[in-house]
Amino acid sequence: MPREKYDIGIIGGGPGGYVAAIRAAQLGGKVVLVEEDSLGGVCLNWGCVPSKAMLRNAEIINLMKSAGQFGISFNDFSFDVNKAVSRSRRIVNRLGRGIEFLLKKNSVTHVKGRAEILTNGSILVDRDQEIAIKNIIIATGSSQRSLDLLETDGVSVITSKEILALTAVPKSLLIIGGGSTGIEFAYMYSAYGSKVTVVEAQDQILPKEDPEIADLLKKSLTGQGISIYTNARITSGEVKDGLVRCEIDVPNRETKTVIEAEKALISVGVSGNIFGIGLEGLDIETENGFIKIDEQMRTSVPNIYAIGDVTGKLLLAHVAQAQGVIAAEVIAGFDHDELIYDLIPRSTYCEPQISSFGYTEKEALDLGYSIKTGRFPLTANAKALAIGEDTGIVKVIVNKKNKNILGAHIIGPEATEIISELITVNQLGGEKEFLEKIIHPHPSIGEAIKEAALDVYDRAIHI
Repeated sequence: MPREKYDIGIIGGGPGGYVAAIRAAQLGGKVVLVEEDSLGGVCLNWGCVPSKAMLRNAEIINLMKSAGQFGISFNDFSFDVNKAVSRSRRIVNRLGRGIEFLLKKNSVTHVKGRAEILTNGSILVDRDQEIAIKNIIIATGSSQRSLDLLETDGVSVITSKEILALTAVPKSLLIIGGGSTGIEFAYMYSAYGSKVTVVEAQDQILPKEDPEIADLLKKSLTGQGISIYTNARITSGEVKDGLVRCEIDVPNRETKTVIEAEKALISVGVSGNIFGIGLEGLDIETENGFIKIDEQMRTSVPNIYAIGDVTGKLLLAHVAQAQGVIAAEVIAGFDHDELIYDLIPRSTYCEPQISSFGYTEKEALDLGYSIKTGRFPLTANAKALAIGEDTGIVKVIVNKKNKNILGAHIIGPEATEIISELITVNQLGGEKEFLEKIIHPHPSIGEAIKEAALDVYDRAIHI
């Protein structure tokens, strides 16, 4: 017989899992969280957080390289990637300890081990500790996909985990996959001096972003010395004599292009961690390697819920956290509106940054909307010029019928911060007139949002 009983058991302690645990405990539940590795999941330990710490180093390096335009010069300029990695690990460890504290503060039982679901009322930890649970939340995350043509070896062909722990900057780096992860590492290691090449199979980098925005970023990155091939495919790959050698098909070239690099980063997406956790005996419905859920985070089996990357909905930490809150509150008896994934922000933290939510122009038109679009270039924004970062635009897409915001797309400095203003307006009703009424401090990057809203009907002041 199970020795311990809980109201809610959560498998996985990443962003979704630990947030669900805390919210469930706040609502009075007796909660156990089982995690086989470090709390915080991939995001905290080998993803979002350490990469942003390393990206900050890259930003400073590039700022130092451009110091001349600010009238600053110096003779000795060096950087140490080992110290950058150490700094990122200190941040990770600090936040990890913070999660441990929060779980204790909220009386969440944390069990370290690998969990397997036995029934929709019990789990087994490390094959010897059975725990009775009324409701189970699966938050097992995802794992990097591999390439059959070029298998990862952890040395020459690596994933985002290995690249965040490199003790030396590779002289050359091939990045296969031009999504957010690949582009962030391209920017980062180019700043450190690597000769970086990005290969993307689709016709633009950041395939989910607005094409105009993606094109502006491509021009900026190529200007920084990064080689980018789009609509290109790897046809062969091998590691020989310490180098990764790949052949790629590139449009409008009769012969294959050969790329050699000291290291290759595989960044071609992820698949849900659905194996080895007991799903096979429960008939939990899956699709394309992810667990199917409804709008209340329920799976096809009563009393079992799923959140985060393992659901395949929108593979972002803040989405997992929102799903975790919903799952905890649904279990406690609350009703929830459906989470509208299209309205959740997506961000890429290179320089210039990109952040967006909602539809692109093409997506809105394909869905049958009649639209108006407003744009404002940062070349006309005083703050962007003052800080020397005027590459970018703010773009707002509006439903012509009711003037609601259908999508917003930003490329430029602090795009990932200022997007929140647009999201707030959207959630408060969505009419672009709200943006026009906001008075921003001057000078500020945020002024470009108001100008873009005004430009929808040709009323922008500064263009």
